[in-house]
Amino acid sequence: MSLRRWFAVVWVSAAPSRALALGLWFGLWVWVYVCVGVRSADAMTLSFEIGQAKSQWGYLQYGQQGRNGFFGPYDLDNSVTASLYATLNSWVGNRPDVNSFASGSNVTNSQVGLTVDPGLGNEWLRVKGRYNINLYESSTAPGAFNPMSITSLNMWSVEADLPIFRIIFGKRPFQQGLGLEFTDIRTQEYLLFERDLVVPDILTSLVARGILPRGVLSWFNPSAWGRYRTEVADEEDEPGPDDEAFPRVKGSFAGSALAPATLRIGFGTVPWQRINANLTTPYNAQDVSAGLEQNWIAYLLYQSIDMTVGIGTTRTTLHAGPELVASNFPPFLIRWHTPTQELYLTEGWAFFAYNNGRFFGSAELDWFNQILRFQRTFDGQVWDPVTGALLPEFDGLGGGVSRFRPRYIESWRFLAEAGVSFGPSALKGLFGYMPGQDRRHGILLDRQPFVQFDVQSPTGVFDPYSMQLNYLFGGGVNAPAHISAATVWGAKADYMLAANLLVFGSFFKAVRNAHGYGLGYIRPTVQGVDSGGFGTVNYSIRGTFANSSPSIPDNDLGWEVTTGLTWQLAEGCFVDTRWSYWQPGKWFTYACIDRSVPNWTNPSAANNWGVNSERTIDPVYGIEIRVAATY
Repeated sequence: MSLRRWFAVVWVSAAPSRALALGLWFGLWVWVYVCVGVRSADAMTLSFEIGQAKSQWGYLQYGQQGRNGFFGPYDLDNSVTASLYATLNSWVGNRPDVNSFASGSNVTNSQVGLTVDPGLGNEWLRVKGRYNINLYESSTAPGAFNPMSITSLNMWSVEADLPIFRIIFGKRPFQQGLGLEFTDIRTQEYLLFERDLVVPDILTSLVARGILPRGVLSWFNPSAWGRYRTEVADEEDEPGPDDEAFPRVKGSFAGSALAPATLRIGFGTVPWQRINANLTTPYNAQDVSAGLEQNWIAYLLYQSIDMTVGIGTTRTTLHAGPELVASNFPPFLIRWHTPTQELYLTEGWAFFAYNNGRFFGSAELDWFNQILRFQRTFDGQVWDPVTGALLPEFDGLGGGVSRFRPRYIESWRFLAEAGVSFGPSALKGLFGYMPGQDRRHGILLDRQPFVQFDVQSPTGVFDPYSMQLNYLFGGGVNAPAHISAATVWGAKADYMLAANLLVFGSFFKAVRNAHGYGLGYIRPTVQGVDSGGFGTVNYSIRGTFANSSPSIPDNDLGWEVTTGLTWQLAEGCFVDTRWSYWQPGKWFTYACIDRSVPNWTNPSAANNWGVNSERTIDPVYGIEIRVAATY
C-alpha cells in the first residue's frame, strides 16, 4: 500500500477527533523541521550530560516505648483462637514495606540507592530522563526488594524551545503549586505547549501608579528598593526633607526597569491516561475506547523576583460501556448487567508564594470534583464483579437507593505557610486542611468529601514537620504514604551553628476532620475473614444499617516533636539525622481494636467492636540517619 493510500485510509476511518489529532501532529513536525532549518550550526551541536546523580545510604529505626501497643498489651490475645496473635506486638507503620507487625517493639533496616538524571540535546531541543536504582535493603534479608524503582519514578521527556512556544512531551512529574495535591510523585505522560511573556513586576507597577504608598518596596523587596532609588529620579517636585527616603516615581515608569516578571501560559493534554471506572480490563489494552475522550490541562504562572502566583485546571470526561468487559463466563450476561458510565472530572489549583529573603509566605487552594453517571442495564440488575451475584436496582440502604444514582464526590484542600529569617535563624509555621469522608448509621454517605488518591499525597509538604504521623503511619488512613482527612498545624525552627551545620526542631499536631471511620477501623488481619497476609494490618469500614458500627467520637490524632541536624561534610555531600517522638491521640484508641477484648475477631455491639476506649497507647519513637552525595 502506498503512503498516500495509507494516509487516506487512516484519515477516513478515524473519528473526527483522531483525524484532528493526526493533523496537529503533522503540522507540529512540519514546524519543527522549519525551525531546525533556520538554526545555526553551533545551536545544532548535540551534547550529553548525566545531570545530577545522587547516591544515598540510610539507617532507619522505629519502635514503641512501652508494652501498650496500638492493639493492646503485648503478648495478650483474647481472639477466638487463643494466643494466635499474642506474639505479634509492634505495628510499625503505614508504608507498604513496613505495614506489618514485629515480634518485639521495634524494627530497623539499612538501605542504599542511586538516582541518575541523563540528558541529550542542544540549546533548543533536549531529551531528558530519570532512572532510579531502588533502595537496596540490607537489614535481615540482604538484597534489593526492588532492583529498579517503581515505574512512576522513572521518567523521560523531550523539550523543544521553538520561536513562538515551548513544546514538552513525555513522562514527567506534574508538579504544580506548593505540592499539596500536585506533587513530584504524580508522574504521567503528557503534551504541553508553553509560552513565556515578559510583563511588568506587580509590586513596582502598583507603586508606579500610586496604588501602593511610597517606600512600600523597602518592606517587601529591599534589594529591588535599592535599585529603584538609584534608577528613578525625582523630577516633579523640589527637593524636600523626605525625598531622600521616599523619591517620587516617574509617571511613565512601569516597573520594567527594575526586574521584568514572566507570565507563562500553558495548555496541553494527557493523551494516553486511562481510568478503569470500575470496569474490568478490555480485551486489548490499546483499545482507544478504554481511554479518556478528553483530558485537557490549562494554566497560568506569574513569576517575579520574590513572588509567584499560579492557577490551573484539568478537565476529564470518560464514556465506558459494557463493550469493555473482557470475560467469557458468560460474556453476554455480564455485559447485559453492566451499566454504561459517564465520568466528568475537574481538578485544579491556585497558589501564591512570596519570599523577599527575610519574610516568606505561601498559600494554596486545590479542588477535586467528580460526577459519575450511570445508564440503566437492560433488566435493571447489576453484576457484582466480586461474587458474581446479580444485584437488584435498589440496594435497600436508607429506604431504597438506586444503584444507578449519580455519584458525586468533592474535595477542597487548603494550605498556608509563613515564616521569617533573621541572621542564622529561621522560624516558620504551617496550617493545612484536607476534608474527609462522613458516615450515617455506620456506613459511608453517598455524597461525601473525597479522600485523595496516592498520587495526590502531600507527604513532601508535611515532611519537614512530621516524620511518623505524616509518612510512616499516614495518620491512620489506608494509603501508602500520606496523612489525609485531617487538619494539621506545624512549627519549625532552624539555626545555623556553622556555615556547614544546621540544627532544627519542629512540632506537629493533627486532628481528624470528619467522622468517616467506625470503631475498630484498624486491626490485625484476620485469617479467613480479611484479605491480606497474616501478620499485616487491615483497614476496613465495617457496618451496615442492620449492624452498624458507631463513628469514632474523638478526632485527636496526637502530637509529634522532631529534632535533628544537617551537616555538609563536603561539597555535595550531606548527613541528615532526625529523631522523632509521637504520642498517638485518642482517635487511635477508638480506631484500633484491643486484643485483650474477648472475641475481638468477630466485632459486634456485644464487644464494642473490639474497642477498649479506656486504654492508653504508648508513644512511638523514630530515628533516621541518611548520607547523600550529589555529583
